[in-house]
Amino acid sequence: METNLKKLCDLTNQIASLEPWNWLYDSDLIEVNLDENRVFYVSIIGNEDDVNGIIVYEGNAGYVDYLRVISDPYPTPEEFVLSDVDCLTCMFVEDDLLDDVHAEIIKEYGDEDGRFYFSSMKKRFFPACLSDYEIGVLTEVYSQLLYGLKQLLAHQCEKPNWDRQETLSITDYEIGIGKLPKISQIYDTIIIDDEYEEYLEMQERRQDELYLDLMYLNLPIFDNEDEEESLLCDVNPLLFNIFDENMDLIHSEFIPLDQDISSFVFNCTMDYFESEGIPEAIHCRNEYIKGALQDSCEKLDVELIYEDFSDVQSQLEFIN
Repeated sequence: METNLKKLCDLTNQIASLEPWNWLYDSDLIEVNLDENRVFYVSIIGNEDDVNGIIVYEGNAGYVDYLRVISDPYPTPEEFVLSDVDCLTCMFVEDDLLDDVHAEIIKEYGDEDGRFYFSSMKKRFFPACLSDYEIGVLTEVYSQLLYGLKQLLAHQCEKPNWDRQETLSITDYEIGIGKLPKISQIYDTIIIDDEYEEYLEMQERRQDELYLDLMYLNLPIFDNEDEEESLLCDVNPLLFNIFDENMDLIHSEFIPLDQDISSFVFNCTMDYFESEGIPEAIHCRNEYIKGALQDSCEKLDVELIYEDFSDVQSQLEFIN
């Protein structure tokens, strides 16, 4: 592992020496094909960001995560979007900007000067150090990425028209122009059938409005008094919350790891409709919720308002 990590750090230093963030934008994706079934999309950040870095997304699912990150998330809190992504990152930072956790990551995985560190980002989990497999993947990707960047910088290959969804495509150190996947939607939508619509139409109608939200706690949870055994140190708990018009919390539920977010939001909201009645309007600021409820709200004549609303973190202090 130490040999592989040393090689990865060496490749990272070589990429950094080219300063690609000074002549590439985060939207100038580079495609690296390790084989037919392993495609990676590399985004270089720093040209329009405060921190320089290399973000690697895998496959079509990774590309969808990239689209979610790069698009304007408003009114979804940026903190949520950045926590809800699968990717491998390398960030270049100054020591005095690090918290204790990242300082430890740099101590283990950074170069001798502590200029960069790696993280494995997975939905529903806290950032983690790279596994042996991920170190191997990044080493392969960075090796071809370095070659492609050198060729691009030296004008030894054709430059993609990134504005037309083209990408620099690298396979076995052969460079060409590729096309990015066509993605029809980046969040799931749930359609209700006529039979269920008729059933919901028979439910009581309420003269109030609800606020629905998703929130990563960004803190570990305990399930008993023995913290050492019960600490779910790798899981970043995701909550689905329902608030009334006064922003008082009336329902809160952890979303299990094996549950699809959109489906959970839909099922939990429909359960509420069936037990408590159907409100006049629903406010939300998260695309998962909007996609899950847009069809049902339209058919039930419930106004779905997609907007920013006050920070609700203070409402959840009791969970800590």
